[in-house]
Amino acid sequence: MRSIRVDEHVRLRDPVAADAPALFQLVEANRARLARWLPWVPQIRTVQDEIDWIASRNAPGASETELALLVVDRGTIVGGLGIGGLGHPARKGEIGYWIAAEAEGKGIVTRACRAALKYAFETRAMNRIQIRAAVDNRRSRAIPERLGFTFEGTERSGALVQGRYQDLAVYALLASEWKAMRSNEATKS
Repeated sequence: MRSIRVDEHVRLRDPVAADAPALFQLVEANRARLARWLPWVPQIRTVQDEIDWIASRNAPGASETELALLVVDRGTIVGGLGIGGLGHPARKGEIGYWIAAEAEGKGIVTRACRAALKYAFETRAMNRIQIRAAVDNRRSRAIPERLGFTFEGTERSGALVQGRYQDLAVYALLASEWKAMRSNEATKS
């Protein structure tokens, strides 16, 4: 099982079938706020739906193109983070994330994204990672802004959520920018 250390308390790890009940409860408890922004939420209606999703993520070859990871804080699942496009010929991918209300505002998603970026750029040799967030989702947009991504523009009607189109703010970070940021961090230490 893949596990990526975020910090002393937080890890990103592959989901396993035994996670399905806890993951379903977390989605269920946060359904109203997640469904406002994420198109997959209505598809998760039972623990079996989570079991099926986990099986699809763990199918042979699935991690070659996409990682679906759980965000775990002190042993408790608090959210999810995905890295898509890992097999893209131009080495460009996308990070998506969600977090439970009780874990929000603690910097967990920002730190988890930083660890995911390290994995994408340094382990998988990606050249570009983008994050797209609904224009109105200020909390989600704050993540790439804090991480030094460049705002590239608005993807009009880029997502269909609950039967309504949403404009998406598009942010990107290049491997060269990541390397420069890491070099600057090392110099300051």
